[in-house]
Amino acid sequence: MPFFHPRRNPYMQLNSIQESYLNYSDPNIQFALKIELDIKERIKAEIRSWRNKPSKFNTDLSDRLGMILVDLEDRKCNGLQFESSANYLRTISDVCIEKQVFGFPLHFSFTSIDEIIDRIHLTAVHDAKHPQVEFALAVKVFPYVSSLNSVWVFLCTVI
Repeated sequence: MPFFHPRRNPYMQLNSIQESYLNYSDPNIQFALKIELDIKERIKAEIRSWRNKPSKFNTDLSDRLGMILVDLEDRKCNGLQFESSANYLRTISDVCIEKQVFGFPLHFSFTSIDEIIDRIHLTAVHDAKHPQVEFALAVKVFPYVSSLNSVWVFLCTVI
């Protein structure tokens, strides 16, 4: 039945269609950890297939990038300013002595792994031509109520 009908008295009280209590499910931490691992492994596999050759991943740098992603999520959730890139460079500087690092963080609301892979492919980070290129990859998934997941991916080339 329509809410507003020309013959209905405008002062007649209508019943609400909204639930009297909204039930939100708790964050699913196990699911977040599972998709975090799945996303990370899938990105690595896709980079190797796009490059069509063995590709090395720098785990020391990846761990440092993960710490940066935790900070980025915290700042986003609390409405804080993001740090300058110089401050984040200090986090990774001792791992990258005499190396050039090119990369950036990406933020997604989780819908599917395929969508994340498509958007990473569009960045063309995998097209690095240097013969000694390494990659660094960090993935963090932050679970929220009602099956919402905030996904951060930091992908870098290291030369």
